[in-house]
Amino acid sequence: FEKNHYVGNFFNHNIVSMKIFSCPARYPIKYFRKKYKLNLEPLFPLNKIIMKSSSKSTTIDGSVFGHVFKSGSQSYSIENQIKSNVKAPIFFDTLVNFKDIQHEYDVIVAATGDGCIAKELGIWNIGTQIQVRSATVVSKFETGFVKMWLNTDYSKNCYCYLVPNSEKEASLIMALNNSSFSELDYYWKEFLLKEEVNYPITETRDSEYSTGYPDFLQIGNIYFTGNSAGTIDDLLGFGAFRAIESGILLARAIIKDLDYSKLLKPLLEDVKHLHEFRKLLDTFDNNDYDRLVAFLGLPGIKQFIYKNPFFSVKHYAFAVKLLNRIKSS
Repeated sequence: FEKNHYVGNFFNHNIVSMKIFSCPARYPIKYFRKKYKLNLEPLFPLNKIIMKSSSKSTTIDGSVFGHVFKSGSQSYSIENQIKSNVKAPIFFDTLVNFKDIQHEYDVIVAATGDGCIAKELGIWNIGTQIQVRSATVVSKFETGFVKMWLNTDYSKNCYCYLVPNSEKEASLIMALNNSSFSELDYYWKEFLLKEEVNYPITETRDSEYSTGYPDFLQIGNIYFTGNSAGTIDDLLGFGAFRAIESGILLARAIIKDLDYSKLLKPLLEDVKHLHEFRKLLDTFDNNDYDRLVAFLGLPGIKQFIYKNPFFSVKHYAFAVKLLNRIKSS
């Protein structure tokens, strides 16, 4: 049951996958093709990353660091690519309450992209709440890069970033933690002014999302998958590919009578690992971000992190968890 008349988000945006975050694999295109026979086509390869803090900047290029995918209602969006593989009927323009259909079906799958059903059932744990302003900007762009700004003056302990949709259009995003919609205008103007971002803006959209997780992945005949199961991380908001795989795993669990919690455990462990990095970043000030950006730009460090075929951020979560304990003691 789909409440809209289309698949995907009304506001089109980009999904960035980066090898160092391994969510769920370093090479998701190959991973889904080989393991699930699911072909996912990106917009562009990601071959340049630019990071800027209040007084430092670094550029990392010379390799393929990941891919950029389109999310939205277009025919080539990742949602519609998946839809083309679905044989089951989809009832569009149909808004249902799970309570009204709970006894009509053997299984109800909650795939709402949030914790609304788990909240109603009293089993949702709220994580980080993020306010987001998304803008579409026009100019001449080099495709295949991401530019990220880290500055507590306008993005607190989150970030702003620019990723091109084409050679003529890009998505410009500001994410804020511990804020309200009423503050978005102020911080948005601060960002545009301080960073001298003056692209013509054709569209803006404000939204709110919160990470979190349910106490149980199944309650009665209701199963949770995707963001409803807590697959989105609160470090950079990555979660699309974990969400996709969780849906596949749930289908297999239902069909083959497998333990869904056991199947999903590795994906949710990834989310927990990345949460340790979020806890650390929440303590940062601009001096810390300056040191981080400078460190990531050091010769040798760039190669070790971004060009090392075995490097994954999650492998260092144990060290960050220890540091968080020390800082909080």
